Amino acid sequence: MLKLTIKQHGAPDEGDGPAHDCASLDEHGWSSLIQQCIDEDLSSIAFLVSRDLLQQKSSFFRSLLGGDFRESVENHVSIAWDPATFCCLLECLYSEKLHIPCDMECFLEGILFFGVETAMISLTERIGERELVKWAPKLWNLAKGLGQYSVAEACIKAFAINFEDEVKKSNFANLAFQFLVACMEHKQLTITSELFLCEAILKWISCKQKMEACSIKMLPLCNVPLSKNYNIKHSGDNSLGYQEDYFIDSDETISNIFHKVKILLLPLDYITGILYGSLPASMFRVKATELTAYEKLFCLHEEIDGKTIRQLQAAHGNDLTLRITKHTKTLDLSGCHQITAAVLFLSLMQLGSKHGISDLKLYSKLEAEVLKIVRGEMITSNSFDQDLCKKLMVESLFEVNLQRCWRLNQSALASWLCVGCPNLKLLDISHCPQLDFSILSQISLSCKSLEKVKMQLYFNRFFVKSKILQDGVSCANHSLSRDMDSIPLCGCLPSLTSLSLEGRSSLKDSHLDLLARCCINLTAINLGGCFELTDRGLAKFLARFKSLTMLEVAYTAFGELSVNALLCEAVAVPSQPSENLCSLEMRHDASIGNCILTALNLEGCSRVNNISISRLLKKTPFLKYLNLGYMRVDDSTLLSFGGTLLKKLNLRETEVTECSVAHILKWNQQLENLSVQGCKSISVSSALETAVAAHEDCASNMLKGSSLKHLALGWGFTDSVLKAWKSSLWCLQSLSLGLGGRISEGLLNTLFASSPHLEDLSLTFQMVSDTSLVSLLKNLPMLWSLELHHCLGDVSREIICSMPTTLTKLCLERGFAWMTDGDIELLSSSCKALTNVAFTGCPLLTPKSLRMMCKNWQGVTNFVLKECGTMTLDGGCCLFVCKALQQLTLRHSGPGLSKDFAECAHVELCLDICDSKDGGFNSIKADKKRSLVLLRFTRCTTLRNGFMGFTRQHYKDSVFIQWLDNQERSVVINEGL
Repeated sequence: MLKLTIKQHGAPDEGDGPAHDCASLDEHGWSSLIQQCIDEDLSSIAFLVSRDLLQQKSSFFRSLLGGDFRESVENHVSIAWDPATFCCLLECLYSEKLHIPCDMECFLEGILFFGVETAMISLTERIGERELVKWAPKLWNLAKGLGQYSVAEACIKAFAINFEDEVKKSNFANLAFQFLVACMEHKQLTITSELFLCEAILKWISCKQKMEACSIKMLPLCNVPLSKNYNIKHSGDNSLGYQEDYFIDSDETISNIFHKVKILLLPLDYITGILYGSLPASMFRVKATELTAYEKLFCLHEEIDGKTIRQLQAAHGNDLTLRITKHTKTLDLSGCHQITAAVLFLSLMQLGSKHGISDLKLYSKLEAEVLKIVRGEMITSNSFDQDLCKKLMVESLFEVNLQRCWRLNQSALASWLCVGCPNLKLLDISHCPQLDFSILSQISLSCKSLEKVKMQLYFNRFFVKSKILQDGVSCANHSLSRDMDSIPLCGCLPSLTSLSLEGRSSLKDSHLDLLARCCINLTAINLGGCFELTDRGLAKFLARFKSLTMLEVAYTAFGELSVNALLCEAVAVPSQPSENLCSLEMRHDASIGNCILTALNLEGCSRVNNISISRLLKKTPFLKYLNLGYMRVDDSTLLSFGGTLLKKLNLRETEVTECSVAHILKWNQQLENLSVQGCKSISVSSALETAVAAHEDCASNMLKGSSLKHLALGWGFTDSVLKAWKSSLWCLQSLSLGLGGRISEGLLNTLFASSPHLEDLSLTFQMVSDTSLVSLLKNLPMLWSLELHHCLGDVSREIICSMPTTLTKLCLERGFAWMTDGDIELLSSSCKALTNVAFTGCPLLTPKSLRMMCKNWQGVTNFVLKECGTMTLDGGCCLFVCKALQQLTLRHSGPGLSKDFAECAHVELCLDICDSKDGGFNSIKADKKRSLVLLRFTRCTTLRNGFMGFTRQHYKDSVFIQWLDNQERSVVINEGL
């Protein structure tokens, strides 16, 4: 036996104390001894240990005790180390169990310094555990310095697998450059999207630049804007021992790190809105060569469409391979317009080749099957060889986001989901008009765990409302059996609880019946904008679900029958699809208990009367979100609501007065979002001031997060109300003041003091001045949205110079007739982050302004130009540079547009016939419409003034053309005289 004394560094020699026999200590004994060392802060401790065991399991003691050192012949050896840490090492030697101590850094150094193989192996195996991953960079640094390359590789792998979670932590900025690059190059790098990786690099570089020791001799990367929802905190704390190296002081090194980003997999609007103008294209690589210009990417996106897997692999190699691993839980391709089914299957096949598909015959068979799928033949996982299927499955993949991926073929996508995502729980295919309702039946047999599906589309409120009023109730009152023959019966989706079909205007009653039979456990449903549904169809559907917690039926035929279905029991509900919907009858049952709805959206449901709404509100006391906007709701209706849990309330354009609003404010102290804009019956503010005071008293006793965050006010709201609510506005993020409301210049000038977190400001028909606006804009650093509609007052060019650079949305409607090309040049060069732009009534603007806008705002997604001089007189071709453009409205801004101009926007396009140089526009062919959902041509008529003798153009009507589910619909809606 060997007596081993462990002393702290610099501790004085003490007399021989009792030695602890390691062989006699059990797990409890070791824990007590370690805790004693910590509690009593022991400077030394002695052990009786087996010399043979030390030599066998520690490379340090193997050399010390078995070599030519003096200690090899002595019976007493002293080691300078932390006693508590060395106890943990000895415990690992004797019990071969790894117990992680509090001082992990010292423990890691001890393992590597003393060469404890068992602890090293155990730590290598466990480094991937959530609580240990944070130590991977430190362990990597120590292991690399001591030549333990297997341990260093295990650290890189563990961090790469947990990369996304670790990036979000505050100490990410202290990560060593070489370690970061090694993780990015690792084949197990697990991230939700390429966008996340790119933003992580940008943030890491930005934080490095802010450190004193780091000086990058190139463009100011720290000024590169990040996505609004992305945030990495920086902390100077380096307690984890991240290596403080700053090997990023050259252009070459910076480029090398960006070469790891697959720019072909970044969302289009991110490239045009964030990267363009901030980073040179040469920092990225495509096809192993530097990217010469971002415009080249858009050509490559077009080339991707229609290519087979082999063609993609030959042309782009790994540039188009998604980073899917066996650890991937979420895949986010939102906004990646270039993604096709071939890209998805290429990534699955690459994954399969990493996990056992090495047989060339097997791989060729797989390629043949995939080729059939990409050509449009629907194949389920049963069509594949089961061995192949298992190697292609990503069993950990639970969420897939494919928003705005309009190049995806439906049958091919369904096959990819069936083969690769057997445990899928959330599928988001919003804003993909080429995908229809039947995809649910195609994936139902394989994706049994599906819980939430989002399929909503953009819909124009004015168009949908007009369609409902024109078509009437009878437009869809047809026999159920008439449609059921054309709908494939899907398998059961028992796990599906949430379904959003908003904007799917082709949805009919027959589809709802199919849904009710295959999705029996729905608790949340969104049918907003589905104007083909009838009240009877909705009632029959709702009668089947007694556990609904969320219902959104905005701008539908939701009426009295639907209300009865929510509150009452249905009699003679048809159980066979051949039975007629007209046989549905309802009876009121007073004994029915309260409805458990927590969210209800009835916006624009004009067919339901106040009595029915009152009955519904009385039975829904648990509501947290209530939307009754654009309905004929009065005080008697609103006062019937007895709930106290409301967080969001929308009463826009209703007939309520200040009395009912005050009642709601008094009894719902958790209210965060209130919209009463356009409520003309609100005329006296005294009742509201009383309610405000009551709300303020309660809010003062709650956390700041419980105060109001979003306000949309109008009639009856003046300075006195806002002043009374001052303390509740501290957390205000959004303020919209419309017609009928009034805010003084003095209060506007000090608004930043009462609401320092304001992000969104909208003023309509308000008196404003340079002094108040400039002061406000300079003191709101978080402002990202500014809207000024029909505002009067002395506003000059000084406001253009004061626009915050953080703005992403700017709307200037009337009141800015003095704006010239010079003002636009200043605005577009200073506010480069703008993605939503709307100008109305700027007659001095010329095509030069439009060219500057398109050059500096290539990431713009929403563009509105009305009565803006001659901006489109030269044809407006520069708008085609804005590849991320989704919604475009041009009215009376120069008659220079060509007939084929209607190919610019991706979602909604509104053009005025007056702006056509040829007197009209060509419609878009089906194969060229891309993701366009709605096309609107506005027509004008000439009105002559009989007294003054002049003529003017007046809006007459609009021709709406809608594409959905490969069908085209058109309707003419009168707007003016």
